[in-house]
Amino acid sequence: MDVKRTGHSVWRIEYHFVWIPRYRHAVLRGLLAKRLYALLTADVPEHHPDWQTIRLAVEPDHVHWLMSAPPKYAPSDIMRVVKAVTSRILMAEFPSLRERYWDATLWSDGFFISAVGPVSEEAVKHYIQFQQRSDLRQQRLRL
Repeated sequence: MDVKRTGHSVWRIEYHFVWIPRYRHAVLRGLLAKRLYALLTADVPEHHPDWQTIRLAVEPDHVHWLMSAPPKYAPSDIMRVVKAVTSRILMAEFPSLRERYWDATLWSDGFFISAVGPVSEEAVKHYIQFQQRSDLRQQRLRL
C-alpha cells in the first residue's frame, strides 16, 4: 500500500479489525456471508471513498477486516459506522436474523483492533532512539 496525501498530512494507516455477532452465534454463512462481504468491499467504500478494504475474511462466527482510512477517522468511529450500517441492512434483508436477535442488534458491542504497517515496532523504536542521538550530537557540535 502506498503513502497517501491530503492537504495537510501524509499518511499510511492500516487497521486490522475483528468483530463477532452477538453471543458469537455462527450465523455468517451462505448468502448472508456473501452479502456482508459485498457490503464491506463495495457499499461502505461507496459512502466512504477514502476507506479502502485491503483484505476481508467472513467466518461463520467472526469477521477479519484489514482496511485503510485517513487519520481524520478514529478507529472506534469506523467500527461504529460499519456495525450500524451492516447490522441494519442485514437484519432487513435476512428475516431469520430478527428471530435470533430480537433486540435488532446483530453485532456484539466490542471489537479487536490492531494497527498494521510495514515497519516493526522495534524498527520504529530504533529510529526514534537514533533521532535522539542525532539531536544530541548536533547540540554538542553547536556548543
